[in-house]
Amino acid sequence: MNKKINKESGFTLIELIIAMSIFVMFIGILMSSYTNIITSQRDANMYRHIYSDARSIFEKITDDARNCAIDYADEDFKNDFEGKRLALICPSGDKISISSVGENLEYKVNDKEAFALNSDKITISKFKVYAPKVDVFAPNSDQSAIVDPTVSPYQNHPKVTVFVEFKYKISNTKKYTLPLQTSISTRSYSSIK
Repeated sequence: MNKKINKESGFTLIELIIAMSIFVMFIGILMSSYTNIITSQRDANMYRHIYSDARSIFEKITDDARNCAIDYADEDFKNDFEGKRLALICPSGDKISISSVGENLEYKVNDKEAFALNSDKITISKFKVYAPKVDVFAPNSDQSAIVDPTVSPYQNHPKVTVFVEFKYKISNTKKYTLPLQTSISTRSYSSIK
């Protein structure tokens, strides 16, 4: 008895092609998801970098504005009090100027050489300061003092609003923009003499 046993078991060519196409689609979906996750993570890291740099710049401006006074005798504050430069004078007599020059936010003390507050990777596209002349009430007095540059051009101010738009360029096609605004209230409302 010679009986032939058919031992040809396995997958057919069609079954292999179907299995391979399902596997390739699964890998494609997996790679696409992975790429999106990596891109989102990179975007979040870039945003954190911009925000961190922006917060450190705002902290410097806030500290100076709180501890100093607006220099209303400065040419930028004579007619209009919304400008692109913040001129301050400190109780020590130091004059501080913060202004937008090109794509940098420059910080200058006593007309010495200015330095950029922002890093090389981040540019400044907009910088606006609003510091109105208003009645300033002395905390221990019933009288108000109206800012008069002829009497005292250096007066602390109740509020300064600063707006800065930061830009971070990754490539020619991808840019991040972060607009920030803060209003700063001073600690003292008396005039500096």
